[in-house]
Amino acid sequence: MEVNIVARIVRIPRIRSFDRNGRDGKVVSLELQDESGNMQLTLWNKDTQLIDDLDLKEGDAIKVLGAQSRARNGEISLNHSWIGRIIKGDFDAPEYQENIIKLGDAHEIRNVTLIGLVSKVYDTITFERDDGSTGKVKSLELEDDTGAIRVTMWNEDTETEIKKGDIMKIIGGNIEFDDYSGTNYRINTNWNSKLIINPPLDEKMKEILSEVGKYIKPVKINDLNNIEEDGEEVDIIGRVVNLYEPNEFQRDDGTTGLVRTTEMADETGMVRVSMWDSKAEYPMKEGDALKIENARTRLGEYQVDLSVGRTSRILKPTEEEISSLPSLQDAESMLYQTKKLKHWLKETGMLASSAEF
Repeated sequence: MEVNIVARIVRIPRIRSFDRNGRDGKVVSLELQDESGNMQLTLWNKDTQLIDDLDLKEGDAIKVLGAQSRARNGEISLNHSWIGRIIKGDFDAPEYQENIIKLGDAHEIRNVTLIGLVSKVYDTITFERDDGSTGKVKSLELEDDTGAIRVTMWNEDTETEIKKGDIMKIIGGNIEFDDYSGTNYRINTNWNSKLIINPPLDEKMKEILSEVGKYIKPVKINDLNNIEEDGEEVDIIGRVVNLYEPNEFQRDDGTTGLVRTTEMADETGMVRVSMWDSKAEYPMKEGDALKIENARTRLGEYQVDLSVGRTSRILKPTEEEISSLPSLQDAESMLYQTKKLKHWLKETGMLASSAEF
């Protein structure tokens, strides 16, 4: 049916692109609210420009004329039609009160808003769908003062620029039970979710999340020796001191794997790092500074090594992050003692005197 409504905009998601029969299209669904409930108003193609033309923002009251209602999956939504109009003004619509869920209160619920500090980020994975098309998925973890939750982002959302320590606000996500997430629940973004990185916050929330994020920083290499758990995830920043050639190996299932070993150092010490499969192909050379996130500890008899696999990330550190990192020459001087061959032979008892050399 054709309807006219007055409501307040409570969410403006990102405009999405799609391909239909070889033609590019655009779509965005505004979430509207009045005293009776919520409903989506979808704008298609050139009508998506109305958001900029009318300078629409969350919290604005609008009058929608000539919208077309549609029933789908038991829910009613509205479509802006070619005969419709949208008017922004001082209309009688209830003020929007945002309900932000604490992460520790997560349960199976749809269309939620939450805020947290990004404590882990994993690389984007590309996969093939049953119809032969490709999709992308990316995971990260959010924390606040009450708990943590895994976030799964799909397709266009995976392109969001985000790093550890950022604050992320998700509007319109769906919380699902997930026995494999490590936090029992995960939040899935969808085509109508809105992601805001480092949003404006009140002072109380800033203080809470700042306290949460105090531990989210790379560890010094020498401090790895204090770790007593095998498989613990850590971040380090170091310089490549020694780099060995990649080696192929055969797995039990018959597939071929790739591993490359490097030794990295900072101003406190050196650690051996094993990089597996795609991570072994990361372009690097001796002297390069690297930031490795989500590396897993491997406890040896006398030292702790690191394993960099599928869930790890290799990044280029910022100038600020490497300000205290020694140069390659300084790292080698710190780690190795240079000796003349004849002196070394004499110390090891292989040479009676320097005269015999």
